[in-house]
Amino acid sequence: MGDRIGPRKSRRPRLPTMIDEAAIKGEVVMHNALSRRQFVLPAFVTAAVIIVDQFSKAWALRSLSETELRHVIWTLHFGLRYNSGMAFSQGQGKGPFIALAAVVVVFALAWSLRSKRSVLGVIAVGLVMGGALGNVADRLFRAKDGLMSGHVIDFIDFFRWWPAFNVADMAVVVGAFLLLLESWRHGRQPKSAT
Repeated sequence: MGDRIGPRKSRRPRLPTMIDEAAIKGEVVMHNALSRRQFVLPAFVTAAVIIVDQFSKAWALRSLSETELRHVIWTLHFGLRYNSGMAFSQGQGKGPFIALAAVVVVFALAWSLRSKRSVLGVIAVGLVMGGALGNVADRLFRAKDGLMSGHVIDFIDFFRWWPAFNVADMAVVVGAFLLLLESWRHGRQPKSAT
């Protein structure tokens, strides 16, 4: 047989490993940072919202009354309200179904974190999850008539022109707004040619 010129070719091509590819592209650090940001940051935001929400509701239960409003500034008042429905007091008495829907939304949002690449999107998901779980905690831990039958504690009241709400509701609204903003920003970015 003739002499071979050049290196011997393997019959089985060597497939690059993830570490080889990542090292070539410098993505190892990037991947770890994305993983941390995608899961630790929203977990922290979620926990912070739940803690602030539950402490503020405990304060409201201890310090406020259903019969009188405490004036803060302009039309802002604090007054104790029990909500068995959802936002704007809709769906009264449907608490268990609303809580179940909130849990499904939380799982969907947690799943969506795999594709979130921006800090804004990750924080937004954490806010919505924290707000939803804060209100679910009310339904679960304040239940007297069965599972998830508890009332959500609302206490922030813009008297006569906006329904009463709480810290969890604010987190859901701000998080939803930030998700829309992130979606809008993502849609405006030029598509990379790959």
